[in-house]
Amino acid sequence: MDVLVIVFPIISLFVIGVVLRQFNLFDQDDANILIKLAFYVSLPALILKTIPAIEISVDYLYLPLVAVLTILVMFVTSNFLVSLFNFEEKTRGVFIIGTMILNLGFNVPFVLAAYGEEGFARASFLDIGNIFLTLSLTYYIAQKHGGSHGSELESPSFFNQKLITSPPLIALILGIVINLIQFRFDPLIIDIFDLLGVLLTPLLMISIGVYFNPRFQNLLPAVSVVGIRMGLGLILGICAVIILNLDDLSNKIIIISTAAPVGFNTLTFASLEDLDREFAANVLSISIPVGICMITLLLAFLG
Repeated sequence: MDVLVIVFPIISLFVIGVVLRQFNLFDQDDANILIKLAFYVSLPALILKTIPAIEISVDYLYLPLVAVLTILVMFVTSNFLVSLFNFEEKTRGVFIIGTMILNLGFNVPFVLAAYGEEGFARASFLDIGNIFLTLSLTYYIAQKHGGSHGSELESPSFFNQKLITSPPLIALILGIVINLIQFRFDPLIIDIFDLLGVLLTPLLMISIGVYFNPRFQNLLPAVSVVGIRMGLGLILGICAVIILNLDDLSNKIIIISTAAPVGFNTLTFASLEDLDREFAANVLSISIPVGICMITLLLAFLG
């Protein structure tokens, strides 16, 4: 696998996002629009094009479980390590949730470029566990440490609704059902899904570039969050691969996914629950270039 050929176009899109921000042509509000387009339109379209056409094996059932166990280990570990820092409650919350959320959306362009739709399908299954815990346990932790009280967002029903109305999750469930009943979309519909799905990589990588705005406050704690999320995540992924001994592609997706960068919902939850937004933004900005380097190295190593 020629890793440079795979990652160079993707990194170029990231650089375009950085340049757009530097010249004040785009800001984070614009990036939010791009991410919403990716989340609500492009990603579901790609899922509906991909999942009905693949052969689903028993191995797929292990993938969400890997995500759940990884996140639970992160939760226990970060709860212990955060006590080493003299943090206010709102910063403690960001430290913990930052290690728990897998930024699998960041990985999608690389997975698609390296492993095609088969790899994307496996990553989508793994994301079921990530979405479930992000919108349940992780959000609960954000509430527990936050200062936003009395809003509708504090109600468990709010994020229960978010969970069951998540477009990628709905698309994945629908895609599995369509696969099992062996229904096939009209080629015209497939072409539409394909056109929308192609937009996913530029939408995500340009928005990530716009978000990139590193600061050097609380540098050691921020680096610690990234190290736990990606370093410990990688170790857990390798352990899962050794224990489960799945097929080669599933093993690669597990390793790449468990080593994913800090998720964007870290900043979203920090804003919703009045956590330390500056610390959350700094953690994200550090995580982005580390994530690019990490996934490039993993692609080169895994082949």
